Formats: sequence, C-alpha cells, structure tokens
Amino acid sequence: MGINVLKRGEYARSLELLSQLQKNTLQLIRMAEKNADNWLNMSKNLEKEISLENYKKFAKTTARLDKVELFEAYKNSLLLVMDLQSHLIEQYNLKVTHDILERLLNYISE
Repeated sequence: MGINVLKRGEYARSLELLSQLQKNTLQLIRMAEKNADNWLNMSKNLEKEISLENYKKFAKTTARLDKVELFEAYKNSLLLVMDLQSHLIEQYNLKVTHDILERLLNYISE
C-alpha cells in the first residue's frame, strides 16, 4: 500500500506507511537475531540489541518527506525484508516464496 500511495504522489501518507513497515521490519530483524527482549517497543535499545550489519541496513530504510528518499527507503526496505525472509525461512523451516516481494521490487522500479 505504501508503494502505491508513493507512486500516486501522496508523499506524506507514504511516509506514514513507511513508519509501519519499519516497525514490522524491526520485528523480522529481532526474530532473525533471536532477540525479542523489546518486542512491544521494537526500537528500544536498537543500537545495542541488534547487529551492526542489520542496524546499517535498517538505517537505509529511513527517509525524510522527499520523493527520492522515499523511493530509496521503500526499495531498501523490500531488499532487507527479502534478505530477512530468506534467513527466517531457513531458521524456522518455513514454506514461503519471494514472488510478491520481487513483484513489489519490480513495481517500485517502474
């Protein structure tokens, strides 16, 4: 949904939706790193509780209210979620495909 409103030019709304995506992404990071100490407040102690690698990747999912930054943040969010999904599929023996995420990545690049 955030990508759709972004592509329609609703930048403020897409920034709001990006915030929700970031919360869900932090949940995936914490699951992948087996660190759910702050499950209800995903960003609490984030700098101390997740790996530097994932922290840097997460930082790339942030944006100001700027068209170019928003597109980059959504693209980086999708790439990070795809990476985390691969890890979680293996870690928890899940049956999931990348199809929808790959289609979203292609859609945002159109």
